[in-house]
This record gives sequence, structure tokens and C-alpha cells, in this order.
Amino acid sequence: MIREEFGSQVLIAPEAAGILLDGGFPGYGNPPDQALLDAFQTAVFIVGEQILPAHRRLAEIQGGIRMIVLDRSPLDGEAYVPPGYIEGLIRRPYDREAILAEYDAIIFLDTYPEDWNRTDGNEHRFEKTPEYALALNERTWDVYKGAGAIRVTCDGGFEHKTASVLAEIRRLLAG
Repeated sequence: MIREEFGSQVLIAPEAAGILLDGGFPGYGNPPDQALLDAFQTAVFIVGEQILPAHRRLAEIQGGIRMIVLDRSPLDGEAYVPPGYIEGLIRRPYDREAILAEYDAIIFLDTYPEDWNRTDGNEHRFEKTPEYALALNERTWDVYKGAGAIRVTCDGGFEHKTASVLAEIRRLLAG
């Protein structure tokens, strides 16, 4: 949808978890195996750190790219785990403010309540109930709200959410 509307002006980067799972990285099971979950969360963070720099370089090479759209950032994992957990996994501290500063804008998409259990082929989803999905949504929002993120709610359903995202991208490109 973004590609159709904005064409070669926008470069779309995939999310780290999808890259890993599609590439054969082992899932963590259901219920999760702690060692596999730790390995997965570590890999998601490390790959996630490299997605934006790699796509910035790709945009330079291709030319004409006005925006890079990423699905998620390395910080999304903060919503899934206790404080300090990621630092323990990656065996180093990270500067969340420096990571947030890498982004010119953040559009946060609320979880659409009716789709909380849609897996889209991802059997590794954490959301097991609508209540948990909405709580996870709020914890993820907490990661970004202090960085001036634009929150796109789903009050009008999925179509409204989609139209709102496209409108925000248009506004950012115009600004």
C-alpha cells in the first residue's frame, strides 16, 4: 500500500523478527523456551540496530529516496521484557535516547483490537488474549511517546488506521 502510493520515494525496511524467522532462525516455541527466547530477543535487537543504517546507505546508493519506513525498531523489545533484560542479553548497555534520535519521525500504530490474534503466518506471537495484546500495545507506546511519536489509533477500524498512516507519511513528505 505504501509502495503503491509513494513508489520509489519511500524505501520500506522489514522488521528484524521477520528477517530472522523467514531466514530460518529458530522460533522460541509455545510456550516459549527461555534459552531460545533469549537467543531470539538478542538477535532481534542486534539485527534491528543495523536495519536503519543499512537502509540509509541503500537509499544513498539508489538516490531519490525521501523517506525510509521501518516496521519496528530495536526498542520494541522493551515492551516484551522486564527492565534491564535486553542489556543483559546483548551484554552491553544501550542508549535508548540515541536510538530514538536516529529517527526523524515515529508513527506508532495501535493494535487493532479485532486483529489481536491475527498471526499473518507468525505462530510466535506473544499476544494470547485481547487484554494482553492491548497491555502490550500500551507498553510499546510507553517506549515511544516521550520521543514525540505520532500515535495512530484504530478507533475507525483497520481502513481508518491505514488511511491515517498514509496521511501521516504524506504530511511528513510535504513538510
